[in-house]
Amino acid sequence: MPATVWMPTRRNRTKTATLIVHEDGRAPLTNPGGESPGPVVAELLRKGHVVMAIDCFQTGEAKGARAKEVQFFTTYNRTDDANRVQDILTAIAHLRNRPDVAQINLTGMGRAGLWCLLARGLAPQINRTVVDVAQFDNTNDEAFLKELFAPGLRRAGELRTAAALAAPSPLLIHHTGDSFRTDWISEVYQTLGASSELEVQKDKLTDAQVTNWLHQ
Repeated sequence: MPATVWMPTRRNRTKTATLIVHEDGRAPLTNPGGESPGPVVAELLRKGHVVMAIDCFQTGEAKGARAKEVQFFTTYNRTDDANRVQDILTAIAHLRNRPDVAQINLTGMGRAGLWCLLARGLAPQINRTVVDVAQFDNTNDEAFLKELFAPGLRRAGELRTAAALAAPSPLLIHHTGDSFRTDWISEVYQTLGASSELEVQKDKLTDAQVTNWLHQ
């Protein structure tokens, strides 16, 4: 899995690490030419974070041709989105094993917000999570088939269960629009007495708002 880790100039013995996952891989997180970090990464570095970005399955340098005519492919194989979630979990495991990392934040940009939300349900060690859900309609079967395909996902509770497993840790869901329902997630946080740890924004946050929320 292609990955880049940037280190802050501030010398702390242990640091917060932030894993950023973009729907198009690492390239949008760097300046033109890919030699230096882009604004989001640079701001987190300025705040003292270790920053990691990855090319999830079939994004960035991890993109490749694959036969689509194979019958019964999902009988024995993971879907693209399932592989992307696994890549995120692998990156989290790498950060957990670093002796200079004290805690880990997770942020997903664009459609990668959905991948990150699913991964968060399987990664209880995450500190703060912010996801762009890109106005995904989480009440519609067709939306799952087209944009977040994994057989049996809805039966297992899909994004609602993943978000519930994030509770009571800080979770920011933005860019919900009028499509992404969060009432069930809100009820879980309220039941746990952690309503203040869940924030939902209808509009898409700016990069500055995201980095400020992560650094609290």
